[in-house]
Amino acid sequence: MKKTALTALAVLLSASALAACSGKGNQAGETKSPSPSSAQSAAPASQKPKDPPTVELTLPIDAGATINSDTWYIKEWGSKTGVNFNLTTVPRDSQKEKLNLAIASNEFPELTRFFSDDTTYKKYGSKLFVALDPYLAGGKLPNLQAYLKKYPDIEKAMRSTEDGKLYGFPMIQDFEWVSRVWWFNNDVLKKAGMDVGQIKSLDDLKKAMLALQKENGGKPITSSRLGWSYYFWTSSTPFGIAGENNGKDPRYNAEAKKFEYGPTASPQRFKMWVEFERWMYENKLLSPDFITMKDNDLFTGYASGAFPLIREQNTAGTAGPNEPAMEAMLPFAVDGKIQTQPLAPHYNISFRGPWVISNKSKHIDDIVKALDWMYSVEGVQTLFLGKEGEHWVKDPKTPSGFKITGYQSLWTAGADGKQPAGLKTGSELGLSSWWLAGVIPEFNRYNTISAKEGEDAKAKKYLVSRDAIIKTGGTNEAPPAVSFDTEGLKRATELSNQIETYTSENALKFILGQKPMSDWDSFLAGYKNLKVDEWVKLYNDFMVK
Repeated sequence: MKKTALTALAVLLSASALAACSGKGNQAGETKSPSPSSAQSAAPASQKPKDPPTVELTLPIDAGATINSDTWYIKEWGSKTGVNFNLTTVPRDSQKEKLNLAIASNEFPELTRFFSDDTTYKKYGSKLFVALDPYLAGGKLPNLQAYLKKYPDIEKAMRSTEDGKLYGFPMIQDFEWVSRVWWFNNDVLKKAGMDVGQIKSLDDLKKAMLALQKENGGKPITSSRLGWSYYFWTSSTPFGIAGENNGKDPRYNAEAKKFEYGPTASPQRFKMWVEFERWMYENKLLSPDFITMKDNDLFTGYASGAFPLIREQNTAGTAGPNEPAMEAMLPFAVDGKIQTQPLAPHYNISFRGPWVISNKSKHIDDIVKALDWMYSVEGVQTLFLGKEGEHWVKDPKTPSGFKITGYQSLWTAGADGKQPAGLKTGSELGLSSWWLAGVIPEFNRYNTISAKEGEDAKAKKYLVSRDAIIKTGGTNEAPPAVSFDTEGLKRATELSNQIETYTSENALKFILGQKPMSDWDSFLAGYKNLKVDEWVKLYNDFMVK
């Protein structure tokens, strides 16, 4: 019966994968490796290169995204590395369920990337996936190895706690990143006789917010997305209480070199934040949909100017035409001290998780080579800019060092702002896709590619804001990785769910005015029954030192 059940799961997974496929498979090997020279053509048939192998690739993507086997960057990746990819796409929100079926049936996709899952590949590595250690030792992964040497914490974060081996290819962030920045539309603020540079205290912040609201016709000036944890993570930045992993984990105290839970470790600042958000809500500065709002609705609000305050990310690129007016608020003292946030680590494996290779694949060496190419200079530039000479050229006069020539962009528009007829957009080619890339370069994260010669101030706006926040003392070191074993993860997840539920349900009632602040002390006392100390201890015990 067990065998029958596993077979049924395998069949179900196969059916799900076929249903999720976003494009026609490339089974016929349409993308060929580079043509051989005339001397090679004259060689006996037995010596001719074999046809490129076809690799079954499963990729999690956003619902509605159009990526298939014939998308330009999929074919270009294969062409550059001598592999054909037959792509199956899976909505990212349902990927984990499908992969659990694959694990149960021991029929894992030949090559896949995890989404928002940085533990499964470690837990099942020795059973299902290819260990990279022999390839690293044998010099078969030179490009990945260079980044592991550049950022040693990546390897520490990724190695399995079961056997110490490396089973996945990480997403690497090749830049310094301050992840939580508050942006004001300074043009609007100036109309009220203020400037974002004048914000030096919570009182100043409140005055600036009310001024924005007045100029915004009395409407809410900001909102949030992605639910409680993200809202808590971004909106509490000046108060220094939200933890890592978008607010889901404990906060790392860089001075004490340990993790702690902000609401219980710093209850005074936690209360200050709740009272501040309550004040925002009561004064209609905060959209009533701040917990339930979807990405597109929020970004539309930013781009239209409906929300002249952005409380997330070190780029105001979502502000559309209003982007030039957006200015960063620098850190100021709260509770007698500037409360810091950690610089982001140089890896992003908890969200866009690692690539893994099934140990059942017949093309392991080919896949290893193809994945390592994504960590090369050529690979990074190709996936984000296109083909050199055809899509872009090097130009030392531009802020980024590149100039786009072969698809629609600000570079190819005429003086009237119109694009040449028939020229595709970069998105139509599939460029700049974080779904596929192994390395995110600084020119993409900070969008310096959008600035022309002489536009250094525009190109470096976010870099300057980042550096100013660091110089002001608003950051600390990136938190160390936490690598749980199976039992540790199970217990941490159980406690985390209880603690987050308790915090969110009660804090939201205080913010929405559904609970009087006179109940605050009894609320804090309730944490004693949630074993917060045990939860935090797990993070400190499994912290990679």
